[in-house]
Amino acid sequence: LLEEPPSYPVVDRGLQHTIVFLQRHASSGMAPPHKINHHANIRALADQNVDGIIASTCVGTLVASFPPGRVGLAGQYMDFTGVPVTFNEARAKFTSVTQPFDRNLNKQLEKTLRRLQDLDDVRLTYTYWLSTGPQYETEAEVNCIDRNGGEVCGFTMPREAKVGSTASCRFAACHDHIHVLLTWPPGSLRMPPAAMCGAGNSVRSAPRG
Repeated sequence: LLEEPPSYPVVDRGLQHTIVFLQRHASSGMAPPHKINHHANIRALADQNVDGIIASTCVGTLVASFPPGRVGLAGQYMDFTGVPVTFNEARAKFTSVTQPFDRNLNKQLEKTLRRLQDLDDVRLTYTYWLSTGPQYETEAEVNCIDRNGGEVCGFTMPREAKVGSTASCRFAACHDHIHVLLTWPPGSLRMPPAAMCGAGNSVRSAPRG
């Protein structure tokens, strides 16, 4: 059974809010991406009557406009893994995910991220490509992802977004780019996508979500 996630009271502008924190990979150890119980996680948050869910993820990037250390948002996702996920296993619930993330949440998050990172006109919203994991992508896979419109890569978030949508939860996702490289290599703006995403000679330094 999943324990009740911890909650933290927060006072902002005279209003009291409660933040409920849940570790998607389980509280002990590090569950591999394909073993995460998204249904239990979303159920635990729904039982807390949360107003919305903000998922944080670590990703690899294929675009030069999203450099190491920056925090951005997911605007769309692409999931070709073929793994069905839903909150309602017993009875089908057909849910539109044309806009998979809550627009109001994303708008508030973008405003905050721009202020905290001192960014004005820089693009912050990207398309998240779901990879199966826990292995990182091959160079050939990264080039395929790039040709098909993927901009950042991760192992988990779209599945929990799907479960959240069928549970009628407001959902948004922040992702940051954690990478061994601290600066772009010379000529990186014209480097092949594989070099930017971490395949080949580049190596990611943290598990991705």
